[in-house]
Amino acid sequence: MEHRQRLAPSPTRSMMLVDLVRFQVAWWSLVLLGQSGLVIGVILLLIQFRLSQRRVADGIVMAAIAMPGVLMDAMASYFGLFEFAGLPVWLALLWCHFGLSCQYSLRPVLGLNAWWVLVIGALGGSASYWAGVQLGAVSSSLSGPELVMYLMPLWAGVFIYAKTIIETQAMMPAETH
Repeated sequence: MEHRQRLAPSPTRSMMLVDLVRFQVAWWSLVLLGQSGLVIGVILLLIQFRLSQRRVADGIVMAAIAMPGVLMDAMASYFGLFEFAGLPVWLALLWCHFGLSCQYSLRPVLGLNAWWVLVIGALGGSASYWAGVQLGAVSSSLSGPELVMYLMPLWAGVFIYAKTIIETQAMMPAETH
């Protein structure tokens, strides 16, 4: 008798909707409130993990995407793309929210053909940062078009990396409780 492992299940539509709302509330709270929004951001993550039926996989994917994202922002700051007032812990928390959303509400996007993922990542990620600049969450000495042109290839890479993480994770055995 052949032993088969059960693959990690796709998220339910209700969890995808919860995640979509969670990410939007987190993004707006953290971008508009900065460090003052940390409590809201942490509570939202805790709620998502409480509702999740695959906490371990969610944590692994979140960390696998958030850690390089924080490094990317640190390097972008070092090279002058962004200027932050102090250590933006809120931005690291926002990367955790983004990483978790790759498991849920962004999963259909990451399941598309790689070219579409590149385009959506380049446009969506750079637009998100441009919006952050417009809202005063971060500043840049570059003009809007210059900043977006620098960010587009970075965010195309982020989305392809996230696609790879999600596809790899989907092949792993499902969690047992």
